[in-house]
Amino acid sequence: MMVIGMSSRQLFQLVLLESVWLTLFGLVLGELLTAPWYWYLNVYGIDLSSMMGKGDHTVLGVLINLIIRIRLYTESILTILSTVFGLSLLSGIYPAWRAGCVPPIESLRTI
Repeated sequence: MMVIGMSSRQLFQLVLLESVWLTLFGLVLGELLTAPWYWYLNVYGIDLSSMMGKGDHTVLGVLINLIIRIRLYTESILTILSTVFGLSLLSGIYPAWRAGCVPPIESLRTI
């Protein structure tokens, strides 16, 4: 891209923008793939009664429910999404910087 006239700053921004779009696409796809599983585990849970047998089950005097349900809060979702987004952008900075710093002749030789 630098050979055809793009500046190193523009190339840096282009690679970083590609990183942003890949991150957003990955986050949306990840949510679409995991949302049904979270819903199922929240509604039905994991039933451990077949392994534990009948009757009350206590640990140190505390009654334990043999159906484990998963609960995901809005704050947790936002924390996970923002952390993954930030780390993905952080991992995209080095390739963007490298693309902007390499002279065009040297990059053509490596191809």
